Amino acid sequence: MVLGLPSVLSCSFESNIGPTLAFMETAFRLAPDELRERVVATPALLSLSLDRRYHPRVALASALGVVVVRETLRPAALFTDPDFMVWLRIRERLGLADEDWGALCLLPLVERADSVHNRLR
Repeated sequence: MVLGLPSVLSCSFESNIGPTLAFMETAFRLAPDELRERVVATPALLSLSLDRRYHPRVALASALGVVVVRETLRPAALFTDPDFMVWLRIRERLGLADEDWGALCLLPLVERADSVHNRLR
C-alpha cells in the first residue's frame, strides 16, 4: 500500500486514516475484510478528505434518496464532480437494485450512459 500511496506515511492515524476508515466502514456498509481489500486495491481512498469529499457526497446521495452501500464507495471517492452528479442522477432515475448497480458502476462512463439509454427505451 505504501508503494501505491507513499504519502500515507505522513498521515496521522488518529486524525486522518482512522476516521476515514471508520467512516467508510459505516457509511458504505463494508465489513472490515472488504474495507481492507478495497483500500489495498485503491490506496488513494485514504488520501481523500472526509470533509471535502466523502461527507458531502454521501449527504447528497442520501438527500436524493440514493441508498449508500458498498457499490457507492468507488463513485463517491474517485469520480470527478461532474461524473459523480451523472452517476447520482442515473441512480436516482433508474432506482437500480444494488446488485445491478454494482455491475453498472464498473463500466466506463460512456458505456454506462449507453447502457442507461438503451434501458430507458
